[in-house]
Amino acid sequence: MRAKDVLLTALQQYSGTVVFVSHDRYFIDKLATRIFEAEDGKVHIFPGNYEDYLWRKQGQAGPRRASRPVRKRKKRRKVRPRSKGPRPRGG
Repeated sequence: MRAKDVLLTALQQYSGTVVFVSHDRYFIDKLATRIFEAEDGKVHIFPGNYEDYLWRKQGQAGPRRASRPVRKRKKRRKVRPRSKGPRPRGG
């Protein structure tokens, strides 16, 4: 059995959430239950596998997809590193 097939079987049996990126259409088709497409500042969510995604993209399914705007990340504060010496004791 090929390593890719072993990985695919293990991920299919996993009961948790898996987020993956792949260029392998067979792998996506066998594993995905939703496709997230980022385009023009929005994320489009397509239910189903890769074949379902292609079918909907061709317009055969009509407006059954959901769109959500991409949230911008907040700027993080810079944190000063702690001194490397021992902490002062409280008393």
